Formats: sequence, C-alpha cells, structure tokens
Amino acid sequence: MKINFSNKKIWIIAIPIVLVILILAIFQGKIFKVSAQVVPITVNIENLDFGTVFPGEQLQGNFIVTYVDEGNGIKYQLIQKRKPLPSEHPDYPNGGDPQMPGYYKNLCPYLEKTNNEGEGDTETDAFVGPNDPTDTWIIYFKVPAIFGNVSQDHVGGVIDSSGEYGCDVSIDITEPFIIDTIIVPSNGSIVSSNIVLENGKQYMIEASGTYTYWPAQLPNAGIADAEYSLRPQGSYNPGPGPQWISGDALPSPYQYYLEVKMNGADVSWGVLNLPDHKYNINYAGTGSTATFQIIDNNYSDNSGSIIVKIYQLP
Repeated sequence: MKINFSNKKIWIIAIPIVLVILILAIFQGKIFKVSAQVVPITVNIENLDFGTVFPGEQLQGNFIVTYVDEGNGIKYQLIQKRKPLPSEHPDYPNGGDPQMPGYYKNLCPYLEKTNNEGEGDTETDAFVGPNDPTDTWIIYFKVPAIFGNVSQDHVGGVIDSSGEYGCDVSIDITEPFIIDTIIVPSNGSIVSSNIVLENGKQYMIEASGTYTYWPAQLPNAGIADAEYSLRPQGSYNPGPGPQWISGDALPSPYQYYLEVKMNGADVSWGVLNLPDHKYNINYAGTGSTATFQIIDNNYSDNSGSIIVKIYQLP
C-alpha cells in the first residue's frame, strides 16, 4: 500500500526517481543528464540532483526516514517498482517503454539502497521509533552504458537505448499504525473521524474505556463500554447480581443502546473483554469520514467517554 504524510503522522509515501537520459556527442558519443527527487517520510521534501553523469560512474544520494509519532515505533520496508508515466507526460498513457507501455523504461536494476548505521536495518525489515528516530538510506546509482557504446573498462550494466528511465522507491509500513483518535462522549453527540477513510483501504477501528450511564447504582453497576453495560439484577439482567449485558440483547425499543454505533449502524464489537474493555473491528474505507455515537434514552446522568482509535492496516 502507498500513503502520504500529513499532520506529522506517518503514512506510506512514494519516492519517485525519474532519470532523463540525454544523448550528447561527448565521451563515447554518449552522456547522461539525470536528476532524482526523493520525498522522505518527514514533513520536508528534499531533492537529489545527480547532474550530468557518465557511463560507469557510481553516484549516491540519501533520504532520511524520520519517526514523527509518539508511540513505540514502526516497522517498514523499502520497495521498488516500475514507474508509471504521469498524466501530464506527452507520451501518456500508451508511450514510454515499448515493452511496457505507460511506464518509463526500467531504471530499477541500476539502483541500490543501503543503510550503514549499524542498527541491522535491511530493505525488507527496518524500524524507526523513539530510541531510533531516524534512518538514513543511501541510494547508489550505477550509471549504465548504452549498447553499442560501451568502453572496454566499463563494469556496470548496459541498456538497449537512450530515453527516459524511472523507478519508484516506496516506503511500506508493514504493521498497523494509528492515524486518528476520536473521543466519543456519552452525551449522545455524533463525532466524526478527523480524516477521510480512503475507499477500499483497510483499517482497524479500536474502541476502549468505560463511561457512566447510571451513577445511582454505582459501584455495583451503572457503567458501560463500547458493547456492554454493567446492569443490576432485574434491569434486563436475570442475575445473579450485576452482569455485563450486550446492547444487542436489550429488548425493543432499547436494543443497541449503550453501545458505540459507527456510521449510524450497530457494530458487533466482539466478546466481553475484562478488565481491558478494549475491542476492535476491521473496516474497509468508503471515501468518507466515519461517525461514532453512543445511544441512550437519558443522557442527563451520563458522564465520561469512549476512546476510538483508527489504525491503517498494511
């Protein structure tokens, strides 16, 4: 999956590397004019400019992965893929590489990425966190020669022809990571997520904590979590004694009361979780924000709230 970064939250981003190869009548009749732009997972956007390069040269630039959250850290990996032509390209959508129309010619085999910090990070298994807030990655560009114009001492790769070559290097987060936190009050207010949940993208919705809905019955009853309410015997509870009762089991017209609803609908948050009162569901985004609400028939004696966290899944 690919994401961008916003509000200092980590999202997966694409690092475009577009190399434009120009043929000039210098040095074996060929010379390359290339540039690369790297967008790291920080608020900053930095540029790598390789300038004019020659076959056989080995150039390098770097980008920095920075952890900007307040959690325990995150695992990620580096992925490189064929780069599609942008919609503004004059050859879009069917130009570019004759072997793969709609894409630049393949630069990926001539790029290498290394991390020399001695922390054990690899392209497929890397980590940043509070005690390791940044990773510096070096991109090596081994400039290939063009077939038919290869010097005797050339030790790098060889390409068939000049043209526009590209490769997308992306940073893919490989575990769920939090992207939003919503406080759902027990007063019945409808609250929305702070972000749009992208259509088709997979998320995990976590609801945790308890609130008070019947203080006169405390400490033996009168609290609820995202799915269950602790009820005294005789109040839709057969006993013995106080029991946690799902809102699904309450009779009409109170069915689904004292639960956290999502987008106006009942949510099956799962089996009773004591003492954590933490529940989660998977959810596919629909291209809009999500709404949350606690339903009750009397809000005047309610207090407290439920915390909902939204995680993006890999």
